[in-house]
Amino acid sequence: MPGKVVVFRHGQKDGDKLTGKGIAQIKAITQAVAGDGNMPPEAIFFSGVVRTAQCAAVAVVVSDCYLTPKIEERLHYDGPFEKIHKRNAESFNQEVKEINKAGGMVSQALEISEYARVSRAQLTRTIIAMSKAGGVTYGFSHGTYASLAVPEKNSAATLYDIPEATAVVYTVEEDLVVDSYIISLQAPEVV
Repeated sequence: MPGKVVVFRHGQKDGDKLTGKGIAQIKAITQAVAGDGNMPPEAIFFSGVVRTAQCAAVAVVVSDCYLTPKIEERLHYDGPFEKIHKRNAESFNQEVKEINKAGGMVSQALEISEYARVSRAQLTRTIIAMSKAGGVTYGFSHGTYASLAVPEKNSAATLYDIPEATAVVYTVEEDLVVDSYIISLQAPEVV
């Protein structure tokens, strides 16, 4: 039976904490994913930063699942960011502009960006590991690039820089990410 891993991007934030709007966004996207028994979680993970811990807590309440969220540090993208951009936000932002100018899709990001390629490998390994929990697993990330692990067949039609409070649903079979789709409650901003 294939596993499902849903990777969420956090809602609107102020510093490292969700705003009231951000909490409402996470409630809405979690309800869209888990509502009516569609995909309730059997495990919940978060990257370790405050805003993702808040998201995980909201998901527990909304999905009525009685789970204790756990830290999954590989949902944290600081390793690749440190390695490639040396914590230089200007370098990173310039790269994102270049990707968006090229079309802004995962396929373009993978052609242009070493960061995207390294982060894709990390996220793919993380999704496969999280799928071992069985059933449906939720993961809350603080990065905008929760879509990087989409299969090649979906990469030309999937945004690289996904909006806040967006979920990417991954299907994992036999240690491979075989399919994906996005659930979003808002239109992406045009850069």
